Amino acid sequence: MELIDGYNENNEPTGDIVERFEAFDKGLWKRVVSCWILNENGEILMQKRAPNKKRNPNKWAKTGGQVDKRRNTRSSYKERSKRRAWNWY
Repeated sequence: MELIDGYNENNEPTGDIVERFEAFDKGLWKRVVSCWILNENGEILMQKRAPNKKRNPNKWAKTGGQVDKRRNTRSSYKERSKRRAWNWY
């Protein structure tokens, strides 16, 4: 289960911790990060989503994702970009 912090429409924490797919149903916002990773040739790193993903399976996407509970956007960005780029170079 992937838990996230809930936010209101003004990007203020609500104090709710919910499963990531419940946030929308409860009217909560969530934080996400997007990582646009380019190499020295200006090529963009893209990843193909796994076929078993609940949303957008087998689609090409940029690197990124949700910010897990009790994490900030900066640490989530660093973690996701490192995890995705390690085998690209």
